Order: sequence, then structure tokens, then C-alpha cells
Amino acid sequence: MPVLVKNGLVYDGRESPPQKQDILISGERIARLGNFSKNEAREIIDATGCIVTPGFVDINTNSDHHLSLFSEPYQEDFLRQGITTIIGGNCGFSLAPLLNGSLESINKWGDLTFLNINWQTVKEFLNVLEKKGLGVNFGTLIGHATMRGAITQKTHRDLTNKELESLKRIIIDSLEGGAFGLSFGLGYENSKNIPYKELEFLAGAMSKTNKVLAIHLRDAQSNFPEALEEVLRLSRGMTVNLEISHLEPRLGFSEEYLRAKINIEKESATSRINFDVYPFTELALPISNFLPPWLRFTSLDDADSQIRLPYLKERLLSYFLKFKPGDLLIGQTPKNLKFLEGKTLEEFSGSHDMKWPESFLKLMQLTHLKTIIFYKDIDENVLKEFLSSSSAIISSNGASLPLNFFKHPRNCETFPKFLSWVSKENILPIERAVAKITSIPAKKYGIKKRGLIKEGYYADIVVLRDNRPKEVILNGKFVLKDGIPQKILAGSILKSQQND
Repeated sequence: MPVLVKNGLVYDGRESPPQKQDILISGERIARLGNFSKNEAREIIDATGCIVTPGFVDINTNSDHHLSLFSEPYQEDFLRQGITTIIGGNCGFSLAPLLNGSLESINKWGDLTFLNINWQTVKEFLNVLEKKGLGVNFGTLIGHATMRGAITQKTHRDLTNKELESLKRIIIDSLEGGAFGLSFGLGYENSKNIPYKELEFLAGAMSKTNKVLAIHLRDAQSNFPEALEEVLRLSRGMTVNLEISHLEPRLGFSEEYLRAKINIEKESATSRINFDVYPFTELALPISNFLPPWLRFTSLDDADSQIRLPYLKERLLSYFLKFKPGDLLIGQTPKNLKFLEGKTLEEFSGSHDMKWPESFLKLMQLTHLKTIIFYKDIDENVLKEFLSSSSAIISSNGASLPLNFFKHPRNCETFPKFLSWVSKENILPIERAVAKITSIPAKKYGIKKRGLIKEGYYADIVVLRDNRPKEVILNGKFVLKDGIPQKILAGSILKSQQND
């Protein structure tokens, strides 16, 4: 017998006004919409007084980078906030394809020691996940830095024409293997100095596929206008499905970001351009991002060695003075330093009786540059403009992590906070807000039969009370009841080439 979601106010994801209607689910799919008798179903959700939406689609996630796809297969941090579909492989780093069988490119985020890597291609990786099972739907981009680093053996140099052609073939093979697009992390050491011609060449290969090209900009601060213009040039010169990754308006650059928003919206009138953003004023960054540029863009091991050299100490301490210790919070740390999580650098300095720049250097050395810093550096007023932009897609840029981890709120609260903000500020119609987290990202990424409450679509459904998920249905199965995860691996492994 089917499942029935009854008496809810349904926002179907199409930006149309909500309707009070029932949803009849049979197997994995939405069978019918209308007004049904309770005896037509084996299980009934009474959604009286609740909002009912499609499952949320989060296009910028990091559970793959943190390897929690394997260590936390139920992905409960996502389910608790109504996310049913996630996309990995962002910012140039992905778990496939692995040209040399190594995941060294993600060692700044994840503990690689526990994982048995038994795949190379995207197809093989997705098959491994499918056999293992997952608590959410998962699809992936392919990371430029992961592939390029394997070709250059981590050396920072231009690719030869032969290597570019080889990389292009790998990209096309990976897309045919199920990847939803290609990502660049131009702000990271692996890709900071790649030439524009390489970006243009690979974007050209992507333009023929209609798949997503997701780009983390080279600079988010002083050279931000130039960094944005670089990617906008791509969209003017070719047909490209462009996603600008986690475009957070930084403090001190408000005018530049407001102009950028206007320019992106103008360009999106004739091109497929979006940006994703989350509703928090703190960034979550690897601690290596706070090194000076001349040291940041080396390998993590080299940087870890150099921060211990006595003759560089004063130069590093002088650079750290540009940050405010009260704005820096210690996030995830190695296991032996968990007691430091949640402390500001100001508190850390006081407990070690050190001046704050010295304590920052000490933290870098203690953690071997493997910790995450929460940094208050986003302009809240401009952020509100970004969240309501017609070009914005809301995403967490987060990962589902173990229950006892100290977490950035974006990992657990992104979508409830966004919906609460919409309700409170009354700037964006609720139906538009729902579309920005369901149908718009699903359409952008070509995720079939998801993102809408529609007959024949997969039954990914969220029942919200006071903007918080009360029930979540994933592929027709209850994965959240009364706000409690049900320990069911109901997710599907999504492949861009798959049929409906």
C-alpha cells in the first residue's frame, strides 16, 4: 500500500503559489497529487499546519573531501536539515578519477589512513558507493586539481599541448562515466597559477557537453574584480553552464561585491551563470589559507616544513597581524587536539601565555596545518542581497560529520536558517525561496526527476514545521521521523547519463 502525506501546504518547487493537497507515494515515486482517503495508504503523515516541499538539493558539499561518505554513510547532518541530494567534487578536488590511485590532493581535509581505495575511474568510484550504500542521493563533479596534480606530479608548471589533450580525454571519459561536470579551485595552491588558456581550453571542451563548470575564483579580496571577470569572459566566448562556487561577500569589499552581483545578474540574462552562497557570516577554511601567498601556494608538506624554520618566524608573525584573533575560531582539529575546538585564537593565546601571532604559528605547527578555522569575514548586509539574488543558489559548502565533531553551523543549519531568514525578512516569496533550494539547482545540474513535487518524480519530500524538517522522505522511504534520523541507507548514486 502507498504512503500518504495529507493536509500539507505544498510548495511544489515551480515558484507557483502553494496548494493544500495530498501526496500519494507508491514505491520510489510520487504516484498522484490531489485529495485522497486515508484508507488508500499503509502509512500516513498528517501535515496539517506544515509546509511540504521537494527534498533540498545541495550542489556544493564536502562530505567527499572529508571522506565522511565512507565514515558517516547515513549523512545525518544533511538529512536533519532536509537535504536529500548532494553534489561533491567541488573546488577542483574529487574522489575520482584517480590517475595514480592516490587521494593525496584532499589530505588537508580528510584522514586517508582508514580508506581502502579500490577504484580509479568515476564509473568505478560510483559503483563502489552504490554497493556500500548512502543515506542521501549523491552525484559528483570531477576535480581539475586532482587530475592535473597526477599529471604534473605536484609540480607547478604549465601543461604541454599533449598533456592538455590527454586531460581533455579524461574529462570526457569521466562525464560519460556519470560525472555532472568539472570543477576548478583557482584559489588553492594546486591551481592558483594555471594560465587562462588552460582554463579556456577545458571550458571549451565542457561547452559541448552542457555539463556544469563550477569555479572557485582565484581571489576573493583585493583582486576579486579581476578574478570574477576572468570567469565571466568564459561565458561570453562560449556556451558554458557556469557555477561560481561559494561566492561570499567579504568584509572590506562591499562595493566590489555589490557590483559583482549586478554584473552576474546582467550576464545571466543571456548566459547560464549562477553562484552559490550560504547564510552565515563565518568562513570555514583550512588553516593553510592563512599563510602568506608566497608560502600558501606550495604543497602542504613543504609549507609545514617551512613554518618551522627560525629565519622565517618574524616574517610570518608580521603577516598574521592583518587578522583579528577574536574573529578566528578553532574548528576541526586532529584527534589529539580536540580540546582546542571552539576556542578563539584570543583564548588560545591567553591559555598559552603567548602573543597572538606567535600562538597562531604555534597552532599551525601543532596541527601540521591540518585544522579548520572558522573566520568571521563575511559582510552580513551584502550577504542578504546575495541570498535574494535571482542568480543565487543556496548551498551549505559543508559536510556531514560525526556527532561529536565541532561543526560550522553551515554543516547543520544552512537550509533552516535560509528559510527562517526568508520568513523574517519578507524580501523573497516563499515559493521562490523553495525553488532556489530544489528545482533550480536540480535543473542546473541536470538531475532528473528530482527537485519538484510532481507525479512520476522520485518521492524526495520534506515536511517542515516552523522552517525545520519534521519528516523527510527519500526515494519513498522515511529517513527522518519527528526530526530523528532513521538509520536507513535510502539514497541513490546519481549518474549524469542515467535514464529517468
